Amino acid sequence: MNTKRIVISIVLLLAVALMGAQIFYVQTMKEHLFVDATYGFKFVYPSDWMVTSDANNLASNGIAFQLSNFKHADSALPDPTKGQNIVYGDITYTTLAEILNNINNCHGDCDPNIFATSTTVAGRDTVIVLYKLKPDAPISGYSIDIASPNFPKAVLGIGITGDPANFHQLQNMLSSLQLTK
Repeated sequence: MNTKRIVISIVLLLAVALMGAQIFYVQTMKEHLFVDATYGFKFVYPSDWMVTSDANNLASNGIAFQLSNFKHADSALPDPTKGQNIVYGDITYTTLAEILNNINNCHGDCDPNIFATSTTVAGRDTVIVLYKLKPDAPISGYSIDIASPNFPKAVLGIGITGDPANFHQLQNMLSSLQLTK
């Protein structure tokens, strides 16, 4: 069974490589694998979550990927009372130092609902940002340095909003994050 899954994964990877796709995901019985070949990262996410929009459409809006645990239109927000969440990911061409500088040096206009600290994810320097757009809409976000020779200034921003009881799913995704470049 495990060998069959590996063979299927290899066939899917080869098919995607031949088609020139840069982002794809592979479904298994317990989890999905999200792979971004352009920036060189991959992670697993729960099988009951889904990629909720066309990756090309998201990229034109500055979002690298979007996952959710409910079916919705692109503009829908999650309803925390129903256990709904959305995970957003984007790529910015900056550095972690610039991100921390923007948060910490707000010249007296600091938002008391924003908190940032440093840590490490997948062996890379990371900034954790916790904030609330409004009292009932918490967001947990991470900015992970994914710089590579092709992208010397690149940060993966990944965050979750919706039901805080499911914020551990983002932690699980990050614990499986692998950088491939």
